[in-house]
This record gives sequence, C-alpha cells and structure tokens, in this order.
Amino acid sequence: MVISQLPEFSERLGRLSKKHAAQKGVSLRTPGDSADLGRMLAKIAHGYAVAELGYGNFEPYLLNIILGKPPMHLGHYVGGLFGDAPKGADLHEIRLSDFWGSQHVAVEIHMFADRSLPKYLVIAGKAS
Repeated sequence: MVISQLPEFSERLGRLSKKHAAQKGVSLRTPGDSADLGRMLAKIAHGYAVAELGYGNFEPYLLNIILGKPPMHLGHYVGGLFGDAPKGADLHEIRLSDFWGSQHVAVEIHMFADRSLPKYLVIAGKAS
C-alpha cells in the first residue's frame, strides 16, 4: 500500500498554518479516549487470533470489551510494550506473540509501523 500526498500539499498546509497562526502545526481533533483505542485493539487482536488459530480453538478473554459490556477489565488484557518500537517495513504489523508463554494467546499489534509508533500487546485468550 502506498500513501502519497496531493500535489502542493506542503505549501498549502504551510499557508493554512500561517493564516491561522498555528504554532505547532495543524491537528485534527476527534472525540475519543484510551478506552476507544483499547476496544479497537481488542477487536483487531480477537479477529486475528480467530483467523490464525480458528474459531473455538482458544478461550476468548475480549468479548465483553468488544461488546462494551461490563465487566470489561480493559487494562488487564490490552497494553503497550515499553521502549521505542523499531521502524517496521510495512504500514501495520501484527503477529501472535509468545510474550506470555504458551498458556495465553497474545497478539502483538504495531499500527503505522513504518512511522515507529508504539507497539501494543493484547491477551486475546487462554490457549487450548
């Protein structure tokens, strides 16, 4: 996948920043919080685990998070990996991880890996 800029994008963005006296660039504000990010990561991890291992081949932990039903225990299953993430070769990278050993199904998610953004680790379930 290739993402490219429209012609003259940099110049137009510079004029917009100057016109509105933007000190730190232009940002797009959208409503959301860390729970929304956690739910998105949970959905990705659960879907990936099912795709890789097959439906019914692990005990899922993330269903309440995905459905938004209490108790969600979001912080128990979704978290970031510490330290700087090395720049990846692809836009997004995802893989099953052995971070927690063989008793849990863990999924490592690196969104915008080619930009060195943080990696997340999601415990999708208990291994069968």
